[in-house]
Amino acid sequence: MSKKALLTLLALLIVAGGAAILLKGGGRPPASRIAGDKLLPDLDLARVERVVVSFAGQTAVLERGAAGWAVSSLFGYPADFPRLRDSLAELIEVKGGSVVRGGTDSLADFGLATDATTVALFDSSGADLASVSLGRPRGGGASRPGGRYLRVGDGPVVLLKEDLARFSANSDEWIDKKVLEVNSPLTRRIKITLPEASYTLDISGENEYRLEDQKKNEKINHGSAARLPTAAVRPASG
Repeated sequence: MSKKALLTLLALLIVAGGAAILLKGGGRPPASRIAGDKLLPDLDLARVERVVVSFAGQTAVLERGAAGWAVSSLFGYPADFPRLRDSLAELIEVKGGSVVRGGTDSLADFGLATDATTVALFDSSGADLASVSLGRPRGGGASRPGGRYLRVGDGPVVLLKEDLARFSANSDEWIDKKVLEVNSPLTRRIKITLPEASYTLDISGENEYRLEDQKKNEKINHGSAARLPTAAVRPASG
């Protein structure tokens, strides 16, 4: 083999080796594509019409209606709009932190398996705008900052500086508390009509409730009963 042919062969081997290295690393997006960038860059807050937060069997559903946002998972009570607005703004504006390499292979280690808090956003047609999984927080200290593990859709596991603790699957926490502060001392009997049955609730004093025809072995959820008088004073749109 001539010297020229040998040099040509070596050059081809070098090019082929470089291409193999590029292909091998091409399957992983570099951290620079996520760190410092918005995790939901294409999401328009104005398009969000429905928010579903789920965790450990609980689900809070908030929907925008003609009268504004309401907690549809809890009798359609008016929602705490400032909390919802700030929560969504924080989520949409959050920027990627450090990417946990190989994190998707052990999601449970970051609270992103079955124990994750999921936040799903939908538009007016019911189309899925975004789905975010919030994992466990990482406690801060003198040697390291706090934060929370997060995953957008099926993307990589990211450690954020923000905690994003506003999102709760407890419907009670999304109610406009001003509604619950309404006093209704004259309310002594409330009739509740559901598709399957009707009930009448008697109120004989503070935190004293009894259903008409209530049986001895039946108990009333006082937390739910206490909210009914305020709903009667200011009913939410359905």
